[in-house]
Amino acid sequence: MPLLHTCRLLVGCLTALLVASAGGASPIAARPMPVQEASVLPQAATPADFALVAESANLRLAVNQKNAQFLVVDKRSGKQWFSNPQNLQGSKLPPTLQQQLQAAFSLNFTDRQRQVIKLTNNIWEKTTAQYTPVDGGVRVDYHILNQNISFALIYRITDSYLEVTLPDDSIKEEADFHIVSISPMPFFGAAGDEEQGYLLLPDGSGALARFKKVHPEYLQGYNKPVYGPDTYSFEPTTDQPVAMPVFGMVVGADAYVGVVTKGEYDASISVSPSGYILNYNRTAPEFIYRRTALLPRGRGKSVQKIDAAYIPGVRQVRYIPLTGPEASYVGMARAYRDYLVHEVGVQPAAAVDSRLNLRLFMAIERKGLFFPDFVPMTTFAQAEEILRGLRQRGVTQFDVTLEGWEQHGYAGEYPHGIGPAGQLGGTSNLDQLTRYARQNDIPVYVLKDYLAIFKGDRSFSTRSDVLRGSNQLPIYDGRRTLLLNPVTAFQKFAGNDINQTAAYQPAGLELQRIADTILYDGNRGHALTREQFVQANLGIADDARKRYGQVRLQGSNVYALGHADVLTGVPVDSSRFPFSNDSVPFYELVVHGLVSYTGLLGNARSDPRVDFLRAVEYGTLPSFELTYRNSTDLRRTVYNQLYSAAYTDWVDAVAQEYQDVRLATIATQTQQMTNHEELASGVFRTTYADGTRVVVNYNATPYQATGAMVAAYGFAVMH
Repeated sequence: MPLLHTCRLLVGCLTALLVASAGGASPIAARPMPVQEASVLPQAATPADFALVAESANLRLAVNQKNAQFLVVDKRSGKQWFSNPQNLQGSKLPPTLQQQLQAAFSLNFTDRQRQVIKLTNNIWEKTTAQYTPVDGGVRVDYHILNQNISFALIYRITDSYLEVTLPDDSIKEEADFHIVSISPMPFFGAAGDEEQGYLLLPDGSGALARFKKVHPEYLQGYNKPVYGPDTYSFEPTTDQPVAMPVFGMVVGADAYVGVVTKGEYDASISVSPSGYILNYNRTAPEFIYRRTALLPRGRGKSVQKIDAAYIPGVRQVRYIPLTGPEASYVGMARAYRDYLVHEVGVQPAAAVDSRLNLRLFMAIERKGLFFPDFVPMTTFAQAEEILRGLRQRGVTQFDVTLEGWEQHGYAGEYPHGIGPAGQLGGTSNLDQLTRYARQNDIPVYVLKDYLAIFKGDRSFSTRSDVLRGSNQLPIYDGRRTLLLNPVTAFQKFAGNDINQTAAYQPAGLELQRIADTILYDGNRGHALTREQFVQANLGIADDARKRYGQVRLQGSNVYALGHADVLTGVPVDSSRFPFSNDSVPFYELVVHGLVSYTGLLGNARSDPRVDFLRAVEYGTLPSFELTYRNSTDLRRTVYNQLYSAAYTDWVDAVAQEYQDVRLATIATQTQQMTNHEELASGVFRTTYADGTRVVVNYNATPYQATGAMVAAYGFAVMH
């Protein structure tokens, strides 16, 4: 690898004072930054105001010392990536918005009252910028004078990316003003209406917001916390998660993918289309330093309060330029996957047989007149009958997850492990079921939830063991369910139960609230940051994996990679924001071959034909949740998402889907998904590392593909 060349700067530091007024910015002139003459960028490659500070084999980094704006040049294509839009002279934008477009950062802060969040930047406020050379780039120390807030941003390049770091020890605050969030380079690569390209939203499976010359004025952009919000919803939601700390943009024949590499647990991803406040397409991370909470004030009223506690830690974001064939969402996914494999250390999935996932809902309790009524939906003997029926229909590669199999049924006594429900046949019938499964190579998993616990349980303390928000109130569903601190959950429940459950000889555990839940604990006795919450939760998963050799996790957050053998219920669609045009399998392009995954349940599809084809296109393992009794028996229970699940109604459909997709999705699970493309309107091709190509046709007419005819509303597998 060629050595990185860093140009000599002034010995010491160069300070420029940027002064902003209501009428516009008027920076004080600064002495020019000296550079090595031989390394100066050609005049044709960069504006004269930018001075080169670093150069690598593929990239150049330059800075405009007058306003702290940066330029990255991709030497492979000549593409110039500016930190801010250029040539704003003559713009019809109001002065305040013009100034905002020139900002090196956006900063949200609050005052001593901690009730109102205010936005500012280095142009709106009097700000000094002090430049210091570092290896591969430059450090800029910013000081906002009016609020007496200081912090630094370090800009470095390597052969393949620009890295922006916000050191934790550089942040200084005055007692009267507190940082809430910082977004470095909020307009990096911002593209106007005349450009062609799109923004990548890390929403669900992934979405594209294509640039439009003609567009409405949008009332809302996209801003979501990475891995999930601080607040917890006990009810199912259609809102899609941000499972990966990534964002990106394609402009013409070039692109970049942004990756939050440090501080991702306390970051949000912002994506704004042209038409939202400004006529520029832009995307950036936002680093959170303080949380907000709603404090109750009686009679249903509440007031917003910003937490006084500062969230420590280094923040860092990486911009990876892409050009040529790689300048697409596929190239972005490949670059992020390479980062996960080569730097994070995620290992590809083991070459094991992937299988159809059959979920059997066993039992639940409903509220009775005096005592709860036990509702048996599938006994252990009936579960064995279902397994036999599937094998008789040719389904040989499948595994089973038992839900609600313990005493009191689903969610009955979580997180206690109290053994198989006697009404389902007890230990003897469960032993018989698992014995039959082992004899026929059918792995049986049992569902566990170690974070949920119920009010009134005397084995825990509501004062010290449950999670609390910034308002110091327990996280509670309003009826009976509370959430445990994961450290407490392991010490009091999971550690013992993981070992004790082995007596029933399951193949492994499937764990809830691990890969889809990230919270913090505001309990002053055992506070946890969001990152600490995740690490403690993953410790439970790792312990189960060590005991059984494998573990399944519900959810899709990328921090679970390397800790799970299967992820269940990963997103296969986006939230369909008004400005996002297409849902794409960005998530699947990243993780396919790193972990096996299931998507939407086959018997829960709103449009069975389209949703089935999307499962094939996105490479998900088929999954069904069935019961022996009719799902109408679940009326008046808290488990109200199974509308059609009776085994007799679905067994033939399960067998048919297994045969249909065996070569398309089951056989390719350990292969990297290397390409995804639209061949024609409504026709998509997914390509895998071994050369397998799966073409899906969503149209009412057949499609002639190279080497095969794809039926209407059908798919074809080619090798």
